[in-house]
Amino acid sequence: MSAARAVTPALPLAPDETVLLGSLAGPVRAWSEPDGALRFRDGARIRWRVHGERGWQRPEREPSRRRRTLGGTPVVEDALRVAGGDVRVTAYGTTTGLALEVRNASPAPVAVAFVVTGPAAGPVAEIPLPVGRDLVLLPGRRPAHVTDGDPSADSRVGDRSPDRGPDRSPDRTLGVVFPLSHRSRLRVAVCPVGAPLRDGVEPTGPEEAARGWSTLLGVTGMRVELDDPDVMAHLDRDRAALLLDPDPDAATVAALEQWGFDDAARAGWARLGLRDRLTLGRGRITGMPRSGSDPTPAGRLLDWGHRLLADTGSRRAPELAILPGWVADPGRAVTVHDAPTRAGRLSFALRWHGADPLLFWEVTGPTGPVRITAPTLAPGWSTDRPSGEVLISRPGRVGGSQARRAGA
Repeated sequence: MSAARAVTPALPLAPDETVLLGSLAGPVRAWSEPDGALRFRDGARIRWRVHGERGWQRPEREPSRRRRTLGGTPVVEDALRVAGGDVRVTAYGTTTGLALEVRNASPAPVAVAFVVTGPAAGPVAEIPLPVGRDLVLLPGRRPAHVTDGDPSADSRVGDRSPDRGPDRSPDRTLGVVFPLSHRSRLRVAVCPVGAPLRDGVEPTGPEEAARGWSTLLGVTGMRVELDDPDVMAHLDRDRAALLLDPDPDAATVAALEQWGFDDAARAGWARLGLRDRLTLGRGRITGMPRSGSDPTPAGRLLDWGHRLLADTGSRRAPELAILPGWVADPGRAVTVHDAPTRAGRLSFALRWHGADPLLFWEVTGPTGPVRITAPTLAPGWSTDRPSGEVLISRPGRVGGSQARRAGA
């Protein structure tokens, strides 16, 4: 079966959604929170503000703000309405850390501030700006101001005096302010201390990062094609979150295994504690949460996996139930590529001939005989052919002559 895959659209985020950001080849993970802040593993946060004709605007207080991911990938864009246009702030992972890109799409100049709050990490130089204990913020240009505290908390934006000395409090808040002319762009990087990033300019843009994720998710692990592009985008974003999870638990490792991310599943298993290993050892995938009981990306993907495929039987006599939890509404098509099973990689597709379902399947790399069933579409039907197709005269009964003609 072809693994061609449509590009999923931009996906608006719900008001309470958090998105895990990073790059598989990068050293930094952060969570894009509902208020627009980036939260890092040590508790440090980066917030942003925009100063326009209305004064300072904070995204968490602005009803005009819109938030979305690009193409269902872990690339998050916030758009804030200012002076006849938008200021767009996009956060995404790169091979050196994270990047924040600000685009002033309005006809007027603005000022943009990044506000960093987190554990103090020794004396503070103006640039690079410390982000927690292990990271720094590197801009592509020198800021107009570096401030103690959040510049939007005061109507005056002044220079930070270097004579004040280091702040000894457990947490520190610092701000950097940049002017941004109309129709222009600013990009800053967040990377580990000492990272070799020339002048703080991160060469990878958000569109390139989103394309990279779309390509990766289109060729890696089990892939699902649906008629609903929004659902596909949600699946993409959850699959990316699995791969980026810095502290996988038993459900995450089970979902990685179920969705065919073998290397990540092995790495996650090596990091599990004894209790989680015993949970997986007893129940494996079938013992994990389902039916919406776990609202995390791993829980949602496990629930989807249970709807798409049941891998039962044994390694010597595998049995694969296709679409055991699928609602067989006429015209509702689905394609699955490279689902991992005991018998090999299973690909299948459900299409419709009028009101009748048409099922295609193929198992590659089989280790021996395999039994294929479709309990929801055709109770009682089965085949031991590793590939084929069958036209079902109506949900629940296979037409005899049609089944024979399809070789089932």
